[in-house]
Amino acid sequence: MTITIRECRPNDIPAALELWASTPNMGMHPVDDTPEALTNFLAFNPGINFVAMDGDELVGIVLCGCDGRRGTIYHAAIAASHQRRGIATRMLNACENALKERGITRMRLMIFNDNHSGKAFWAAHGWQQHDYIDYYGKDLIE
Repeated sequence: MTITIRECRPNDIPAALELWASTPNMGMHPVDDTPEALTNFLAFNPGINFVAMDGDELVGIVLCGCDGRRGTIYHAAIAASHQRRGIATRMLNACENALKERGITRMRLMIFNDNHSGKAFWAAHGWQQHDYIDYYGKDLIE
């Protein structure tokens, strides 16, 4: 069957959460990655989040946000059964093109240190690791 890439919709969230849960090295957050929070995220970032569909089955997703200055990829995954078919590249290209249309000139992402296959994917697509910056975070809820 032909794989289609389309904008992510709120009704895709349950399948996306299942895919992320089955994907190694996904850093899911118990508050930020709930259906409600993700629905809000999609509403705040229309037109830049994409899914890959094999018929009615969600087989890939890239979650991308934009603050008006930079695009950020938060989660990206392809079902193990559909990897190495160029699907991730197609979704990444969709994100990049949508951000370029908004005038965004730079993207960023965070990846766990031990996610070697992820690092290889991003490097193969022109992303550069920066060793001059440390990432900090702070939870605003208790």
